Amino acid sequence: MISYLFVYGTLRGGLQHPESRWLSAHSTSMGTATTRGRLFRIAWYPGMVASAADRVVGEVLQLHDPDKALERLDHYEGVAEGEYERREVEVHVGEKVVRAWAYFYLGDTSHLRWIPSGDFMQDLNSHFD
Repeated sequence: MISYLFVYGTLRGGLQHPESRWLSAHSTSMGTATTRGRLFRIAWYPGMVASAADRVVGEVLQLHDPDKALERLDHYEGVAEGEYERREVEVHVGEKVVRAWAYFYLGDTSHLRWIPSGDFMQDLNSHFD
């Protein structure tokens, strides 16, 4: 079973979101990472969709108990409701490449704002400059 998780939004360390704090206590950060995808601003949170041409910046976490964590995160991400889907992706952490789980947004993005940097943290910070 894959024990790595790629997070790119509210689950990233440093945001102080309740689920991010829970996840930090139940995983070990492997550092900043990227994967192929395109990032959109859904509301106060982002969503990634598949894209061969774009990259999304995030963080890779090694889950201490993958089954327990993924069950909780599937609920948080609205997998049963069809908002997100968990998929296996190739993630670049420095020079290392790992297989990790990531959550992909399943909704219509035609009306959403694209985040060209692919980095939700940078997008958040740019609104406070």
